[in-house]
Amino acid sequence: MGTRRFKISGFNFLYIIIVVVITLSVLVAISAPAQAKDSLDLRVVGIGARSLGMGKAGVALADDSNAVFINPAGLAYQKNWSATCMSTKLMERVDYKLVAGTYHTDYGTFGIGYIGATTPGGYLTTNKASLSSAVPIGYGSSQIIVSYARSLNELISGTSILGDLSLGVSAKVLANNFSGYSAAASGQSCDFALLFKPRKNISFGLNLMNLGGNVNWANGSSEDLASKSKVGTVIKLLDDKLLLAVDADLAIIGNSPLLIHGGLEWTPLSLIVLRAGLDQSALGSSAVTNLTGGLGIKLAGFSFDYAYQQDSKLSGNSSHYFSLSFQPTFVEEIAAKEIKSELKVAGNQTNSNNSFGVLTYYK
Repeated sequence: MGTRRFKISGFNFLYIIIVVVITLSVLVAISAPAQAKDSLDLRVVGIGARSLGMGKAGVALADDSNAVFINPAGLAYQKNWSATCMSTKLMERVDYKLVAGTYHTDYGTFGIGYIGATTPGGYLTTNKASLSSAVPIGYGSSQIIVSYARSLNELISGTSILGDLSLGVSAKVLANNFSGYSAAASGQSCDFALLFKPRKNISFGLNLMNLGGNVNWANGSSEDLASKSKVGTVIKLLDDKLLLAVDADLAIIGNSPLLIHGGLEWTPLSLIVLRAGLDQSALGSSAVTNLTGGLGIKLAGFSFDYAYQQDSKLSGNSSHYFSLSFQPTFVEEIAAKEIKSELKVAGNQTNSNNSFGVLTYYK
């Protein structure tokens, strides 16, 4: 049974886009507290090695399982399942893990992701000179993210003249805890996002992050997850061999500066991908710019990605990231009769061809 589609004109579709953007912006404004004690969001680097190598840009790209973290609306254009994992050590002591997967259905694409970080935190206070008997403290933080996306073009007919538009939403549950000390916290937040493609080689992305986000500790104290909007664009050139991406992080409330992320991805060979970028991070009320770089190797749906992120203010925090991803790239299924017909034309028909069924091959 096919999906029922509503009919709408191209101009009305444009109005829908405008209304959606305004509505999402209002949601951010009313969900953000006037003053907040902010809690750390692990997605600062939880975006995968590919985007990290491009200066953390990619909200308008979001074409793999990392869309769960960057822009859930990008899941709508993924027609196969996918998976990714990443591991690194931040500041030479924080173990950081990331895992995500997506699955496409006739009713949209679903995704799930996990981010976890653990680090030693010192020792409990003691009146003894030696720490040999002191109890060590460790800190851990984790997030579980569930995402869903759907293309509006699949639901509304007559809209392709203006391009493709998809909407996405993510729900996040997080937990913080100290080992060796009785302290724990839990919280939740959500993201609303869209991805608009007026042409095949141009896309625009928007992700409104941490709407209504808060973290509540067992002792009664509370922290907020700072809401922000992430906007960006991607342009593909040279038959998609060169990709340029630019993002901007805009804080809704507070004194956080405007942060720009820019990068490029070049595919000189079908198996090799080179990346470079500029990444801005906040330092008080100012922005610090750092260099990033990366390398990708692609083969039969597998992708191994490496990224290096510079920290010009703290050299010990310059980090290396490694991720492994898989996304099937099935092109089409050819029926036996079509195969036999092509083989006859080529003069290579043999008796063994009579047993051919359906052939699936990769791009």
